[in-house]
Amino acid sequence: MIRFAAEEAAASTGFFSDGKNWIYIGFGVLFLVILILLIAVLASRSKKKRNAGTPAEELWHDRKRILGLPLSLTRYWIDHDRFYIKTGLFNREINEILLYRILDIQSKRNFGQILCGVGTITLFSADQSNRTIKVENIRKPTKVHRFLSEVVERERIEHGIAGREMYGSASIDMDHVDGACDTGEHELHNVPPVTPQAGSGQAATPPPPLHFDDMK
Repeated sequence: MIRFAAEEAAASTGFFSDGKNWIYIGFGVLFLVILILLIAVLASRSKKKRNAGTPAEELWHDRKRILGLPLSLTRYWIDHDRFYIKTGLFNREINEILLYRILDIQSKRNFGQILCGVGTITLFSADQSNRTIKVENIRKPTKVHRFLSEVVERERIEHGIAGREMYGSASIDMDHVDGACDTGEHELHNVPPVTPQAGSGQAATPPPPLHFDDMK
């Protein structure tokens, strides 16, 4: 009985008594540490790039999410005047659209998306190559919808383009609008129009870029 108990105890501690197993454990821990440091360095570089203040600064970005997690290779972002979509890993493709060419914005959320905290936004534009763009499974879709409306209106004002001019030049089926589209004639909240200063003969300085984090 005593011998059987001793053999059982030796068998239970055999894994840790083997020196090779400790080597494997050490390599595993080292690999995890290197992986964590690599992720931290990449995150730091991405943050510095976003905060660099260059004309290509990202005002908003997200990924197409799977079950609420950013696991997809499809990435969306906005800079000061364009909306971008990047897809693919080995065969990468980037599509872009000028913000002031966006005619209407529509957002939808089904039951599954509500559970995962995501939603889909559809952009209808005057661009012949990208008339309809789906921004799928992104976080805070309602806030993104409002943010896009604001930055699109800013771009229209900056370029001196009225909503009716955009619709008049676009040959696009607008049956989806149902009379509730954004024609660009409503008042832009909290953003004064860019008008010449009295007596100076020069245009006023345009407002600074609106960041997504600035939205309430």
